Amino acid sequence: VNKNNIEIKSSNSKRVSTVEVEDKLEITAIAKTMLEKVNSLDFNIFNFKDEVEEREVFVLSSHLLQKHGLFQSCKIDPDVYFRFIKRIQDYYNPSWIEYHNKTHGTDVC
Repeated sequence: VNKNNIEIKSSNSKRVSTVEVEDKLEITAIAKTMLEKVNSLDFNIFNFKDEVEEREVFVLSSHLLQKHGLFQSCKIDPDVYFRFIKRIQDYYNPSWIEYHNKTHGTDVC
């Protein structure tokens, strides 16, 4: 398995499937470069938010799970996770609490 592919066992299937997480994220080359700096003080969450078109929760959390091999080691079905995290992202409502928004949540992540 290379670092762009993750092998998982689906809970409803005995076979192993390969998921290309980066393809599912649908991000630009610039966003990929930004993700390389995610553990650095040079990472700017606001620029990242703009580059990924306000999908920062989905993109960053999925990237981190992939980067640390958690889809595979925890046997997380990426498609199930993608639906789950997109739902969380969609429920962040900026009119409820201005500061504790999805960008702040992603930055804390």
